Amino acid sequence: LIDRSTAELAWRKARYDLEIIEERKRREEEAAAKKAEEERQEKEGAAANIEAEKAGVASAAALEVKTSAEAELAEAEPAMRAAADAVACLTKNMLGELKSLPKPPAGVEKVTACCLILLEHEYKQHLKWDRAKKMMGNVDGFMTTLQEYDGRTMPDNEIPKIEVFVKDPEMSVEAMQKKSAAAANLWTWVVNIYGFNRIYVKVKPLMDALDCLLYTSPS
Repeated sequence: LIDRSTAELAWRKARYDLEIIEERKRREEEAAAKKAEEERQEKEGAAANIEAEKAGVASAAALEVKTSAEAELAEAEPAMRAAADAVACLTKNMLGELKSLPKPPAGVEKVTACCLILLEHEYKQHLKWDRAKKMMGNVDGFMTTLQEYDGRTMPDNEIPKIEVFVKDPEMSVEAMQKKSAAAANLWTWVVNIYGFNRIYVKVKPLMDALDCLLYTSPS
């Protein structure tokens, strides 16, 4: 028979062994949990680094596009200002004198032809002087239309029609000044509004690309 003290010792040893096993299990679980947390943090850190790298690349690309766009726009600004100044220099007397001519000096009809193309989208009778006089009939309205014309919206099909006149070697502001002050100012407007549009056409894709980069870049 096992005496009482022996049984008690056996019970204590069994209890001690059980506590050791439970402690070992607890430590293993803590170690596993710690490892899992470290792995999670490592993955999150790697993901954060990737996002940060993406953001850096996007920011660099956006800056490059923005710099290019601003450089192009800087070229467009003088043309737009010159066009606005040309209209501002026009007076009712100038235009009244021009439209009162029964027949314009050579070259002036080309100036008004460009105005008819751009302002009224007239492609058939743009070289007709009577048609040009009709366009200038309401001097105030004509000047307002010139002032409000948006060079960004110049239709693509009108570009080659205007280029024919802009690239004509006989057409210049100096030549027009000898014939009509109004024609000289109108020609200055035509040349510069056309020049502005040609620059804007190059800038718009850059601005669109910049908007796309800003929209898709990580926050």
